[in-house]
Amino acid sequence: MRWVSAQKSSAPKVQTSIAEVWELRWKNGRRIYFSFIPEKKILLLLGGNKNGQDKDIRKAKSLLKKYTT
Repeated sequence: MRWVSAQKSSAPKVQTSIAEVWELRWKNGRRIYFSFIPEKKILLLLGGNKNGQDKDIRKAKSLLKKYTT
């Protein structure tokens, strides 16, 4: 797997009231959740697969909330 420069327009946003959580998807169902943080560039929150997507999104939001408060 190779890292491709992620731009906000190329990754779907997961709705959250805390901050923006973005998701990158691969064809095999794997996903990573991240956020753009001022002065930090990109904060990687969590990785997972399609089967645990709902749980992973909740965990990513929780991690971002802890990091930003």
